[in-house]
Amino acid sequence: MYDATQKLKHKILADSDRCVMCGLCLPHCPTFKVKRNEADSPRGRILLAKALAEQQLEADENVRAHVESCLHCLHCEHVCPAKVPFGRLIDNTKHYLAEQQQITPLPLWLKPLLASRKLRLLFASVIKLYQLSGIQAWLRKRTFFKRSTIATWDAMLAKREYISAALPHSNINSKQTVALFSGCVATISDQNTLRATRQLLTAAGFKVQLNNKQHCCGAIYRHSGDLEYARHLMLKNSKTFKADIPVISCASGCGAMLQQYDNELSARHYDIHTFIIKHADHLSFRELPETVALHTPCSMQNILKQQAMPKKLLSLIPKLQIVSLKPETGCCGAAGIQILQQQSQGDVLADDTIDAMKESHANILLTSNVGCAMHLRRRIWSRKLDYEVMHPTLLLYRQLQTTKHQ
Repeated sequence: MYDATQKLKHKILADSDRCVMCGLCLPHCPTFKVKRNEADSPRGRILLAKALAEQQLEADENVRAHVESCLHCLHCEHVCPAKVPFGRLIDNTKHYLAEQQQITPLPLWLKPLLASRKLRLLFASVIKLYQLSGIQAWLRKRTFFKRSTIATWDAMLAKREYISAALPHSNINSKQTVALFSGCVATISDQNTLRATRQLLTAAGFKVQLNNKQHCCGAIYRHSGDLEYARHLMLKNSKTFKADIPVISCASGCGAMLQQYDNELSARHYDIHTFIIKHADHLSFRELPETVALHTPCSMQNILKQQAMPKKLLSLIPKLQIVSLKPETGCCGAAGIQILQQQSQGDVLADDTIDAMKESHANILLTSNVGCAMHLRRRIWSRKLDYEVMHPTLLLYRQLQTTKHQ
């Protein structure tokens, strides 16, 4: 244990020593823009991490708050001239604090829910019953419900949409098999996106494998300081997916984590937008003379680095006007578990995104990350606005017309 802790501290110090303290990251940090506090900037957090590793600073409540409020957006890494691996540094710092029992990686009730596929499917069934039975619609009309904490959770749920279980016809004779990575949160809260993604892949000529033994990607655990369990999930997922099959993710947060696996699975992982656009010659879409707003998650921009792909894919829908949102803060504030732990900070950042949405005059907000979608839905509801939030693949599925004949 002592050796492991010493190695961890050495890693923190090695990464923090790369920072030249230039401050170029500060204007790009969402939490610094909101709080205007040096300790809530990348440079400030690097200094805190270094002081903690050198045991020159006690991890009191104030210090922990500065470290834990980091959104892992990695805008700082994108502009850093010294190439400081800030994501790795902050993950290791949280892990160090967790080992010292200074922070709890995840709420006790959340870890078993995300870790157990049976529990996730049970929870998803309860939500399905809640929505289809009319209970949700009835409660949403009641004043007592609108004032309750449960209402804020309810607002995060995607509107349930009928998506046929029957697979679309494809004129392509040779069907390659691909595996769909469903993730943990989307399994519970956004089955629409998973079904729509499967339909698009099938229409494009692929046989979609739904692996019931897959696990959470590990991102939530990693960014909460539980690096060991995150690695455990990585190894289990690597064994679960067959080595010769491409793995497709539709949530950019999961995709970013899969992309960072230090094994062969990362090499055969594809984001759904990038994968479909390569095989879109077999697809056609109905016209949609509307304006939609496109939100780019930080994970899509700064880790996957495929921020142009969703717009390129959506451009296949004739007459669709796409407005790319560019909020001043650069992040919606969801950031995985932060959606629960840093709600006031997240609200300020979400408002920036929603204000940009209002200027676009669109009624549909598209985002490729399930956490961002849940966070923005809740904030839209709290502001009494009427915008529909969905994944780009769901809109593409709605407009899917037929496969083209070769």
